[in-house]
Amino acid sequence: MERQVGKRLTALRIGERFAELRRHRGMTQDQLAERLQVERETVSRFERGVTDPSMSKVLEICDILEVPVATLITRVSVNVSDYRVRIEEALQACLPEDRELLCDTLERLADRLADRVGKQASNERSGLPNQAHQSGPHPLVASRNP
Repeated sequence: MERQVGKRLTALRIGERFAELRRHRGMTQDQLAERLQVERETVSRFERGVTDPSMSKVLEICDILEVPVATLITRVSVNVSDYRVRIEEALQACLPEDRELLCDTLERLADRLADRVGKQASNERSGLPNQAHQSGPHPLVASRNP
C-alpha cells in the first residue's frame, strides 16, 4: 500500500511538471495530444498522475517540449530560457519600484555564486580543500539582520 502511494505521488509530481512545461511552451493539451497522436484526455490523465506514460511516451513528450528527462524529476533545467518565464512572473508580481531592487539583488547573488564556483574550480585544480561552506551567516542574510 505504501509503495503504491509513493508511486502515485511520483506520477502526480511528474504529471504536474509535464503540465507546467507544456504551459511554459505555450501549448494546449490538445496541441500536445495531436503531436503525441493520443486523445486530449490521455494528456490530461498523464498531467493529473492518473495514468503513467510509457517510457517511450515520456521521451517523446520531452522531445516535443524540448527538455531533458531530468527536468521532469527536478525543477533544475539546463536551459536558461526556462528560468526567464519564472523570473518574469516574479517581476510582474512586484510593484515597479521593487522590480529594480529584485533585479539588483539577483545580479549581486549571481555574481557571488559565479565567484564561488570560480574559487571552487581553482581550489580543485590546485588540490586545496573546498571552502564553499564557510561558517557564519550568509552576507545577504547578515545585512538584513541589524
